[in-house]
Amino acid sequence: MNLLGAKLYDPAVAVSKATSSLLALTAFDTTNLRLAITVPAHGFVRFRIRCVVTGATTVPVVMLGVLNGASVVARVIPHYAPCTANAATQDFNLDAEFTVPGLTPGAANFDAAYGVEVVVASTNIKYGGPNNTTTNDAWGAFVFEAWDPQPIATAGQLSVDANGRVDVIKVAGTTQTARDLGLQLDAAVSTRMATYTQPTGFLAATFPLTVASTTNITAGTITTVTNLTNAPTAGDLTAVMKASVTTAATAATPVAASVTGNVGGNVVGSVGSVTGLTAANLDVAVSTRLATAGYTAPLDAAGTRSAVGLASANMDTQLATLATAAALSTVGANVTGIKAKTDSLNFAVAGYADVNIRYVNSVAINGDGSATPWGP
Repeated sequence: MNLLGAKLYDPAVAVSKATSSLLALTAFDTTNLRLAITVPAHGFVRFRIRCVVTGATTVPVVMLGVLNGASVVARVIPHYAPCTANAATQDFNLDAEFTVPGLTPGAANFDAAYGVEVVVASTNIKYGGPNNTTTNDAWGAFVFEAWDPQPIATAGQLSVDANGRVDVIKVAGTTQTARDLGLQLDAAVSTRMATYTQPTGFLAATFPLTVASTTNITAGTITTVTNLTNAPTAGDLTAVMKASVTTAATAATPVAASVTGNVGGNVVGSVGSVTGLTAANLDVAVSTRLATAGYTAPLDAAGTRSAVGLASANMDTQLATLATAAALSTVGANVTGIKAKTDSLNFAVAGYADVNIRYVNSVAINGDGSATPWGP
């Protein structure tokens, strides 16, 4: 038989499971006494359980078995040795070994379990305990094993599937793959191919001895191509291939990259390089260089209004105000008054007005015209 899984659980602190009251099949410990195994293709698994019942001169009737979750996989009455004793502290070995058929092939979890059918007061199933010389405080390990009861060959070499077919897993310790087994068994295939005769119908459709044609290979993926003679045309390249080629070409020969745009309405073609144009020569925006080159910026809107005496941005309103009828009438009246005064002036001598002196220092002049012409 092939061992599928095993637990030898011997905790330092003894575990006690009471057998003094009736109990349906219950898992001992779903953490430490659970086997995670792969059920063989034939669906048979042989289980072995061993523990100890103690505490009376007679033994209770218990069952040992296996659970898969809440489902009972199997349960049996174990073998007792001995069945009776004179001492009240006598220990009895419980051994159960049984084969379970009809299991579903594949991964599964199995828990060691027990049930109580006939009780005996002060009795318990026990396992574990310290490794010391103290009397009656340790009961050894709990044994739980799962076996393949009908293996075809050494574990890992052959297996039988659900249809009863034998699969070769390893040859000479080497795991086999889905290839021609006849070629795998030949240690020097490369030197024997010329004389190798393929058995009739032996994987002929899947693995022919020779490739029918290498002219057009349409299926599969070719990871690396060396010395490609007939390259595909530009239209055959995928978007990913084009991007890869462009990146490689630009990195290898940057002059090949194109810079396009518009200057003065004329379309500029490819520009490979600009002589002398480097980051050291043009490293900031051109607009930041104008002031230091002697350029005086024009007045903005507020500056222009201030220069011409406008208080706000409403020149049309202010000009309209100046040209109103009332304002023009006032100007006309003033002009008329001024003209009336200027028209009364006489000029006997050109450029000199004819005037009579009536007052000097605010004193009226009444001279006699001879002795005191300017006297009062």
